[in-house]
Amino acid sequence: MGISTVGHLRAFLKEKVQSVSDETLQIYLDDAEGSVFSGGVSVSHARFAELQRYFTAHLLETMGIIPKTVTSESADG
Repeated sequence: MGISTVGHLRAFLKEKVQSVSDETLQIYLDDAEGSVFSGGVSVSHARFAELQRYFTAHLLETMGIIPKTVTSESADG
């Protein structure tokens, strides 16, 4: 529950983000946080942090910062 951190994202994506700065990862985490929340998922939702990580990975892929990794993820309810 809650919001993902750079440390959580690094643990999630492992070597894929090894060369990406903490500042860059934080920018994309912040963008993903806003998008997940705007999509109707409350920060108090049990899977908010997980969805934030998946959306951050999607943004990083889209911008060509990391190779394609994520296929899809959704939250129930």
